[in-house]
Amino acid sequence: MIDDEYILEIKNNDSFSFTYKAIKKGNETKYTIIRIMKNLDDETIEKILEQGREIMKELNHPNIPKVIDYKEDSKSHNYICEYYSDQNIRNYFKDYMIEKNKPLSEDIVQFIMKQVVSAIKYLHDKKIVHRDIKPENLFIKYNSEEDLLKKNIFNSKIILEGFYISTHLKKGDKLDIQAGTTNHMAPEIINSEYNEKVDIWGLGVICFELLHGGLPYTSKRFNNRNKFELKKPLSKEAISFIDCMLEVDQNKRASAFELSKHAFLTKNI
Repeated sequence: MIDDEYILEIKNNDSFSFTYKAIKKGNETKYTIIRIMKNLDDETIEKILEQGREIMKELNHPNIPKVIDYKEDSKSHNYICEYYSDQNIRNYFKDYMIEKNKPLSEDIVQFIMKQVVSAIKYLHDKKIVHRDIKPENLFIKYNSEEDLLKKNIFNSKIILEGFYISTHLKKGDKLDIQAGTTNHMAPEIINSEYNEKVDIWGLGVICFELLHGGLPYTSKRFNNRNKFELKKPLSKEAISFIDCMLEVDQNKRASAFELSKHAFLTKNI
């Protein structure tokens, strides 16, 4: 059992996965362990989870967890990764809102988005769709304990996690399985005909939320996801950046490559 080798402290959990800060017994080395639970009672779900597990093994990007080892038991698949799980963006955002009584500044959001867009572009270049882009799957790896205590995000690296429902997209294919987290799902998912652009929509929801303090829509109904209202003044670059991600028509929605060249990410704030 993985618990026999490591001291585990849970950092994040989801429907099928748990993320732990892990300390190796004996040498005190820190790791992050991603535990993906098996679902042998549902063949469809287990097949999806199997795709995600295989994808994790092939990834190599500075903003994606680097898998060092893998261990399997009767209930779960466990990926031992280089340590990164100091704090996720959801918790950072909540703490910031409490302390500052306002959403994140544009320079902080730009810092986060640059790194996440880089990771998503890498995935899309490899024809991989993440399918669960949300704040809980973005982790902050601070450069030092002092930076962690001060929550100095500019001395950190943003890590994209949550690959358990990721899948490959063959050229010209459309995906048809409804997957993801409701508040961050693109509208086309309800029609079960979508592509990698669902990741861009999810990123747009995150960007809006971090800059405004709430979701761009108040209803979970997918037919109400074509309008959003700006709640505070933003730069024209930030407005344009959000607009091109929260485009309802996936064919008109920006690609990860286009986002990487967008003025909001390239300007000096």
